[in-house]
Amino acid sequence: MAKWEYNPVAIRYQNKHHIYASSGIHLIIKDGDNKEVIIDDFVLTLNHIPNVSNYQIIINEITPKKDIDNEEEDDENVMWGMGRIREFKDIEFNKLQGFDLFPIDSFPRESTKKVQLLKLTSMSLSKSGQMINLDNELEISDRIKLKGYPFNLTNSLIFSNYQTFGNIVGKCSTGFYLTDIRYVENLNGGIVLKNNSEVLSGLIFGNLRKRNGDGDLIVIIDIQEIISLLNIEKIPDVRPRERSSDMTSMKITKVDSKQSRSILPLLITDSQGNSTWGTSIHYTRNILITNQHVIEPYSSNTKKGICQIQLPTNQIIQLSSKDEIIIPIKNLDLAFILIKDLQNQKIMNSIPIIKGIGKYNQGDKIYSLSYGLFYQSGMNPLYSQGEINCIYSIIPQIGIKSKINGLIITSCNVWNGSSGGGLFTQNDDLLIGLICSNANVRIPIVDNINEFKLEKNTSFSFIIPIDIIEYVYYCMILGHQDVSQLNENLIKLWNLQSFHQDILIQSTKL
Repeated sequence: MAKWEYNPVAIRYQNKHHIYASSGIHLIIKDGDNKEVIIDDFVLTLNHIPNVSNYQIIINEITPKKDIDNEEEDDENVMWGMGRIREFKDIEFNKLQGFDLFPIDSFPRESTKKVQLLKLTSMSLSKSGQMINLDNELEISDRIKLKGYPFNLTNSLIFSNYQTFGNIVGKCSTGFYLTDIRYVENLNGGIVLKNNSEVLSGLIFGNLRKRNGDGDLIVIIDIQEIISLLNIEKIPDVRPRERSSDMTSMKITKVDSKQSRSILPLLITDSQGNSTWGTSIHYTRNILITNQHVIEPYSSNTKKGICQIQLPTNQIIQLSSKDEIIIPIKNLDLAFILIKDLQNQKIMNSIPIIKGIGKYNQGDKIYSLSYGLFYQSGMNPLYSQGEINCIYSIIPQIGIKSKINGLIITSCNVWNGSSGGGLFTQNDDLLIGLICSNANVRIPIVDNINEFKLEKNTSFSFIIPIDIIEYVYYCMILGHQDVSQLNENLIKLWNLQSFHQDILIQSTKL
């Protein structure tokens, strides 16, 4: 049986006027009985450049150790060899409405412009690499590692050993997956490995970015799709699956979570006809929880607005005048939707309520479920793993001394549309919070310290703890407690206002 080895590569495409770059993988197929016999070797990458055959291609290979046949190399030298196109395949990929795919959409628009799978060859490539196996198929929630050669036009030495970790959050139609890892320049064609192992799962296809700046995802083409496109033979320990010819729609596959059926999208049209969406949780029987800012376009004018709840049974509930929306605390961004319409209740009875309320601590592994970044009818919630970065506890009301958790910050990736989604413990799938928002971070401008741009950091998320939700529900909604009894610092906390005093204990010599 053939044995496979690999090395990451950097690729440059240049002519008299332009120079571009990508990442890639050098695959070396050796005889299983005699590792000195090379059956085949080639470089694979994903090309976004129109008319790539008009460019000179050069390749730099990142090897775990120098070849025995090569002379000792200077570590400060980066060696590039000539490459040529051996084979290419156009790839059909239909973008979602409101999204661009990069790098291809950075080039002038052409009706024939397509991403291509390139199979390259070069006489200067290494004869050995790291042992690798091939994955059968990725699954949602898989932990993955990306290896690539970003910014290789900026500095081809410093970034030559780049790797980052993340999770598979969704699956597109056959052979395409979504990950929550942030894309960086020249990463297309980069290597996708299963978790922290040497199991090849696919290559980085490109960066799917929302036009309004709300967020982005990396698209991965899996190794089985690549095998099928190129008809690669002698694959060890894998069973290639049949390709589907239907590449016209993108759907998120079923999330392997006990709680996913209790996470419901809200489709909202305001009184002016503007449409938006968000997420909600079936918290208790006939009661949904979400964010105030999600439901407000409808709640501000329920007579002219529309709010629909898309159920996993493919049924739709449309809120009526009999249903009620309660926003107990202004500025806390928490809303309760009470389904009181008898017909709506009958439909809602088929949807399970959230299972259990979890205990949690800083550093715990958690995951989020939400309808973030984009929404299509029939899709399932996006799944993103992370950790609890911070918990802030606070006394919720005047006259008591015990504290409850008032704010959670987590590294789970959330996007526009994720608001109102759920945060769950990794080990027992219990609800611990409601997704509220993510942070806007400052992006500095070179040579201008007084100005900056803002960008959403999707992996820095603010969560309303279940402790606060339970307090509001039982004390304020069921117990009719007045908001005047609230500790005002709870509202300051959620407006990120300071309610402390900095005290200098002792001056320090510098």
